[in-house]
Amino acid sequence: MKWKVEIGFPPGPRDLHVGDFSSWLIYRFYYQEPVIWKFFKRCVKSGMDVLNIGAHVGIHVPLLSSLVGESGRVFAFEPTPRTFQLLTKNCELLGNVGLYEEAVTDKHGETVRMTGFRWGLFSLWNTLGDYGRFLPPTSLIVNGLLRERFSVKTVSIDSWVRENPAIKPGVIIVDAENWEYKVLFGGMSMIMSCKPIIIFEGGDIKRSISTRKVIDLLIRIGYEIFELSREGNLVEHIPQRVYKYHINLIALPK
Repeated sequence: MKWKVEIGFPPGPRDLHVGDFSSWLIYRFYYQEPVIWKFFKRCVKSGMDVLNIGAHVGIHVPLLSSLVGESGRVFAFEPTPRTFQLLTKNCELLGNVGLYEEAVTDKHGETVRMTGFRWGLFSLWNTLGDYGRFLPPTSLIVNGLLRERFSVKTVSIDSWVRENPAIKPGVIIVDAENWEYKVLFGGMSMIMSCKPIIIFEGGDIKRSISTRKVIDLLIRIGYEIFELSREGNLVEHIPQRVYKYHINLIALPK
C-alpha cells in the first residue's frame, strides 16, 4: 500500500510518498527534523557533493537537492527494496540526485541477506541494523508486521569514491541505525582526504557497535563532536559511555 502525503517540506510544500504507518512518523518528524534542516541550510553549499546514507524515502533529499543547486550533486543510498521504490518516486523530478539500492558498510561487492518489514515502523530503519537479527528465523509476523527477506549488494564509501573519482563529498549524512561505525570505517581514506562534515545519528541498541565507538573513531582522526540546539546551532557534545536515547551528532574537522 502506498500513500501520497502532503508535507511542509522546505523549500516549499511537497508531496511525499510513504508507507502506511510511516506516514504518522513522517508527520511527527516534521516537528523534529527542522532542527537538522536549519543546520543543512548553513553547512550545505551550492556546488557541493553530498552523500545521504540511509536515505529512507527521501526525507532530506529535496532540501539537499535545492541547496547544492545545479552544480552540486546528492547521492542517496537505501538498501531496503520497498523503501527504495518510494525514494525513487520521490526523487524522480530531481535532476541532481543519484540513487543507489545498496547497503553501505565496510565491505564492498558482497551480496548479503537482510531482513526487513513490509511497511510500518521498521521500514524507517535500515535493516543492516540489529532489528532483524533479534527475530527467530521462522518468525514471519512480528507485532502485526509482515517480515520479508531479501538480498542486497554492499558498497564501501572508499570503493565507491574510487569508482567515481570526480566526486569529493563535502557533507556525509548517515542514518544507518547503529551501523554508523561500519559505514564510516569503510570510508576512512576518503574522510581523511576530503575532511567532510559528518552528520550521524547516535543511540545504542543491544548487540550493535556503540555510538561512543563511532565518536572515538572520529576524534582519533581529528574531528570534534557537536550536537544541535533547537535553533540548529552547534553545541559542544560531551561523549557519553552509553547512549540510551537517539541524538543527531555533528562531526567537524578541526
